[in-house]
Amino acid sequence: MTGSDHWWVGVPAQAADAHLLADLDAALTGSGRRAVWVQTHVDRTGPAPVVTASWQLDDGPAVPAARFAGPFGDTARPVDGAPVDGRAVRFPGSDAVSARLTVAELLASTAVDRVVGIGAPAGPGDVLDTVDGYLRPVRHPDGVELLVDPAGPGTWRPVEISSPHECCGGHG
Repeated sequence: MTGSDHWWVGVPAQAADAHLLADLDAALTGSGRRAVWVQTHVDRTGPAPVVTASWQLDDGPAVPAARFAGPFGDTARPVDGAPVDGRAVRFPGSDAVSARLTVAELLASTAVDRVVGIGAPAGPGDVLDTVDGYLRPVRHPDGVELLVDPAGPGTWRPVEISSPHECCGGHG
């Protein structure tokens, strides 16, 4: 991938994952580009923590910052290189994750580098029950890690689930 607009950062108007992805996809409609990595971060450098986002675009024509004005106001800007830490909202292979797959299948088909079980190691043949395909691994300088809880013998569930509470006042 090439281009000076490869990675971007900005402060989203709506930090909820579904809104962030929908807003980014809408902003890129007709541009010939797609956000292939999307991550959220907590910026603690100011007086109050703020959720920020970073995203990587696939190859294609240049994208002006104004294209992101709706979801990010005037905060969107290209940056050099990927942020080293972040909670992955979209990542290579994430769109094809099924409700149930083995740890080995997940590692072979996505950008996830390791699955870390709480209380015990998650083996390659163990089943990962995502319930609905929702995964939010964390990107660290040394790779992408998914934290999982035991859900029965040889079965694991992601620590972060898709609907821990109602979003947006209950209207979705």
